[in-house]
Amino acid sequence: MRNRILYILSVGAALLLHGCKEDIIEPEVVPLSFKTEVTQLTYNCAKVRVTHTGNEDVTWYAFHTTDVKKSDRDLLVEEYRKLLQDPNFRKKLYKTQDRIFIIEGLKAETRYKFIVFGVKEDGELYDAQMSIADFTTPINIYTLKKTDVWKITHESKRTAKRDYEEISVLSTRDAGYCDVSVVSEEAIKEWEAEYPDGFEMWDNDVLMYTLKSGIEFYVMQNIYNIQDQLGYSDISTLGLANSLTTPAKREIDRLRSGKHYVLAVGYSKSGQHTQEYSIKEIVIREDATATPEYLKWNGTYELTGKTEVREGDVLNDEKEVKYTLRIQGVDNNHMYKVTGWECGDDIKEENKWNADVAEKGFYAYLMKDGKLEIRESTIGNLTIDNVKHTLGIFGYGFNVAYNAETPVFYEGNPMAEAEPIKEGEDATTLKPKKFKYSYYDVDMTIKTEEVEYSKFGMIAVNMNNWSYMSKNPALKFPMTLKKISE
Repeated sequence: MRNRILYILSVGAALLLHGCKEDIIEPEVVPLSFKTEVTQLTYNCAKVRVTHTGNEDVTWYAFHTTDVKKSDRDLLVEEYRKLLQDPNFRKKLYKTQDRIFIIEGLKAETRYKFIVFGVKEDGELYDAQMSIADFTTPINIYTLKKTDVWKITHESKRTAKRDYEEISVLSTRDAGYCDVSVVSEEAIKEWEAEYPDGFEMWDNDVLMYTLKSGIEFYVMQNIYNIQDQLGYSDISTLGLANSLTTPAKREIDRLRSGKHYVLAVGYSKSGQHTQEYSIKEIVIREDATATPEYLKWNGTYELTGKTEVREGDVLNDEKEVKYTLRIQGVDNNHMYKVTGWECGDDIKEENKWNADVAEKGFYAYLMKDGKLEIRESTIGNLTIDNVKHTLGIFGYGFNVAYNAETPVFYEGNPMAEAEPIKEGEDATTLKPKKFKYSYYDVDMTIKTEEVEYSKFGMIAVNMNNWSYMSKNPALKFPMTLKKISE
């Protein structure tokens, strides 16, 4: 039957190219077979490899279609007829034994057929079966959609032991799970000022999505965070909200006064994000008066710590570094801004990313027991050698999986604390806190460790590939904070 089909098509070719003839030319029989395979597939792009067993003179044609309800034979016949009617059809034939096609502009979640068949330059078909790659493009996991699936409420709680925000989330349908995060209006505005045209998300040289706002960026950050946790945990163990009847409550540390956005990001029961998110605007009020415990930390300090630097051919792992810091209250009884970090005489001139980086500062927090706490946190956005980076103050710790000290990158995680300066003294010690991390052991079991931070400093993270660099060598714990003026 296959030879009969090829015979009929060849007759059609002869009539179209040479006019009506009484003699029918039988197609030449050449041992030939094609192989077609999809080597890479995204929601809007496919890479398809075509090879054949014939010699270098073999010509062939390829096309793709979404008209998959038709039979393969009908698809070939229609395309073959259109090809023969094209006066420049010979220029459209391929003449390679191994070729990669990059097909762009595809639609997500759509079935395609990529069809290859051999055809000679005179229009006759080779006696070889067509080769077909049948594939369906996946969902675009980078696409985001704002919805009202989750109803969000908020209440500020201020107690003798702890100040915090209580977020309640109720799902309006069985949408799986959702995770809650909060971002300030200040952070949103800064991101949008840095990326006025949005931020492009690339995957293997394919543009997946352009983040259009700071809200979308922080939704995507939530997704990366959950996906990282799912490398070591099951979705049901993460404590995400999934209730249809009773609101799920989430407690987060006290927020700075001002406007914030609560983001509820959806995840399926298998852990895949649903591309949906809900949002609620909230406003936090500053305390009317500052307590003596809060005011006590305001002032100028000399910070002294040790770091590891290479001086010529010698590694000095106990080099003493001093910075002059300014701790200034910005939110009564809650938060301070710390400036002057990494802007002392020890900075190498070639490492100055931006002149105002150190003056951007980072935040420190007053605890209920009067301690000063520093948390891992993003400072802002930064351009280094025309590459966009996120700048933050982050800690390091020993990672068993890498057998080395590596950055931790746990946004908001407490990494250092200092007791209030005692009466009659002028200094206190900045000590490390602990963090937990999970990793796969050699037997592929998941292990969890809790260790102290070993040091911390400014780190810039490349937004395209998540690589990082430090401004200066991070300072080791412990460090000394000596108050030199009010």
